[in-house]
Amino acid sequence: MRAFLIGSTLLTALFAAVAVGRGAQPTPAQAETSCNASVVHYEQNRDAGQGLTELPWIAGGRGRQRIVGYLFYYPSVLGDRRANQERGVVIPTGGAVPGGANAKILWVPRGPSALTMLLTARQLDGPGAFQQRLHIASGGSYPSIITIPRAGCWQLTLRSGKAHATLVLQAIDPAPSGTCDATPIREEPNPALLSTIWIETIGASRPIYAVGSIHDGGSASEGATIATGGRKVMWVPSAPESVGLSLTVIGRRLDAVGIFRQQFPVAYAITPPVGPVFPSTIDIPTPGCWLLTVRGAKAAG
Repeated sequence: MRAFLIGSTLLTALFAAVAVGRGAQPTPAQAETSCNASVVHYEQNRDAGQGLTELPWIAGGRGRQRIVGYLFYYPSVLGDRRANQERGVVIPTGGAVPGGANAKILWVPRGPSALTMLLTARQLDGPGAFQQRLHIASGGSYPSIITIPRAGCWQLTLRSGKAHATLVLQAIDPAPSGTCDATPIREEPNPALLSTIWIETIGASRPIYAVGSIHDGGSASEGATIATGGRKVMWVPSAPESVGLSLTVIGRRLDAVGIFRQQFPVAYAITPPVGPVFPSTIDIPTPGCWLLTVRGAKAAG
C-alpha cells in the first residue's frame, strides 16, 4: 500500500530500522511497462467484515454490482519498490509471495451473488489468458489464490449473479528474499513544509508527509531509515480536511515477526507547517525492515 517502507496512512511507509550505522541498501528494481493498475486503498473499508479492517483492498463495479478484493498477501510484497512506490496494485507471478504465503485475495460482493464466481483474466500487453471458478464461503465471500503465469498487465473480470467488476493488476516476477527497498527521501522544497527533507505516503487518498528522524544513520540516497528506541517524526496531511483528531501508526516487521501500534493526537501549528499536524515519537522495537501504516479519519496511503 506508494508507501514508505518504514512502512503505511494507512499511510504506507517503508523504513529500514537501524540500531546504529547505515540503513539497508535498496535492491535494484525491475523496470515494468506502464500499466494502469487498480488503485490500492489503505483506509478502512466501512463495509469490511471481522478480520478484514486492517487489510489493503481494491474495488471495481458500481452500486450493487460492486466487488471488493481484500489483499491478504499485500504486506508481504511491500518490501519491493515495485509495490511500495506504486499507487496501483501489483501481484507476484506464480501465486506465491515472499515468506512462502500465497497470493490470496478475498472477493466480497456488495449485492446479491451466486454460489460461484467466475474470474476471467486477460493479459493486456501479451497473449496470456486463464479462468478460475471460485466457490462461495462464509459471509458470502469468495476466497482465491491468484496464480498469474507471467509478468505483465492483466485485466480481471469477476462475475457472480448480479455482481460484476473489472480490475487491472500489474504482475511482477517475485523479488529476491529479504528485499527491503526503503521509501525514497525527497530533497526538494515542499510548500507545505519547512523542511526540504521529507517522505510521503502513496495510496488512494491524498498523501501525508513526514519530516524529522526519517534518515537516521544513513544518507538520503539510501531511503528512509529510523533508529530504534523512539525517534521524533512529524506527520503533516496534505489535505487537512482528511484527518481527524488522532493518527494511528501500525508497524509490521517484514523480515521477521514483529508488530506495534501507536496513536497520536492532533496539534495545530501556527507556523509552517500551518494547520493540523501530528507530532509523534515512533518507537521501533527492533532493527529490521518495517512497514508503517498510518491512518487518519479519511487519509490513507
